[in-house]
Amino acid sequence: MNFEKSLLIVIALSFIGFIIGLIGKNLGNHKKKTLRSEDVYKYIISTSVIVLLLSAVLYSILYN
Repeated sequence: MNFEKSLLIVIALSFIGFIIGLIGKNLGNHKKKTLRSEDVYKYIISTSVIVLLLSAVLYSILYN
């Protein structure tokens, strides 16, 4: 597997993490008495957006 495919996989996984964070935050799971609090979803969303932006910029610089 070359670096381009690895970078595309990272972009896809971070996008999926962003979508999972939005869905989890909006479903109301953070109101339950479990480890899933609203802060966890905020961290998932923020880290996935940061990784998505950095990897997308790196991909556009290297392969376009």
